[in-house]
Amino acid sequence: MMLIDFNYMSGAGNLFTVINNDKYGLSNEELSNLAVKSCSGKWNKYIDTEGFLTIGKSNDADFSVKFFNPDGSSSMMCGNGARCSVRFAEFSGLIGNSHNVSFQMLDNIYSAEILKDRISVHFPAPVLISQDLKIETGDGTVSGDYIDVDSDHFVIHRGQGKVIEFADFGIDSKARNLRYNKSLPGGGANINILQNRDDGGFNIKTFERGVEKVTGACGTGAMSSAVSLFLSGDKRNEYSFHTPGNSILKVKFELDNDNISGIVLNGEAVILKHDSKDINVRELL
Repeated sequence: MMLIDFNYMSGAGNLFTVINNDKYGLSNEELSNLAVKSCSGKWNKYIDTEGFLTIGKSNDADFSVKFFNPDGSSSMMCGNGARCSVRFAEFSGLIGNSHNVSFQMLDNIYSAEILKDRISVHFPAPVLISQDLKIETGDGTVSGDYIDVDSDHFVIHRGQGKVIEFADFGIDSKARNLRYNKSLPGGGANINILQNRDDGGFNIKTFERGVEKVTGACGTGAMSSAVSLFLSGDKRNEYSFHTPGNSILKVKFELDNDNISGIVLNGEAVILKHDSKDINVRELL
């Protein structure tokens, strides 16, 4: 048996289970299986979380991060998870008193700033953009933009200056037909819809892979949606997205001759609760 300390965190309403794997030295297979268990509210007796983060050492940055979905899958970027990892590293004393840090995730190095209750993380330009796709589903044709920011997303188009209303679209049911649609690059994507707000921002909902439901927030979903808006001609200094978790994610672009060269994601990241549990490591294999 091994006593493992678990931390439960919120990144703008996106909920995570977090551990410092330097203490335990669990393999990727063990971590994947632990993700399935630890994200379940039935198992942790606290909350259902939407992702599992492990923090460790890095030879090239202040620390390293691994992200797993609740189904144990990995190998994708998680924007809110990245911000929560910075807050956890600060809490754990891994970065001292520094407000400017670097971390390694998916073999890439990212920089971040700690700004009191909010954290900003700098990401590179999108990996792939495919605009104006028309996807046939069992519910008809849906148009939108495919944006890959090391996590691939499909952003539903706004029609004639209006955002498709949440209730009219029914993302919980229809996203399942889009999520694994083979017409999308990569054979599927996370699905996003937006709604105009009177304050000039946007409400956002993201149906995420590996979670298979609308999550409390999605950082890469906000980033991809901002890219889609920018490419549609809605160019701003900053985009504000109001999440289902009742928080605000902000996205800014670094530009090179009006081309996106980098993306900055800003939002809250807080530790909600600590817990410890005896784990039979053999059961994780």
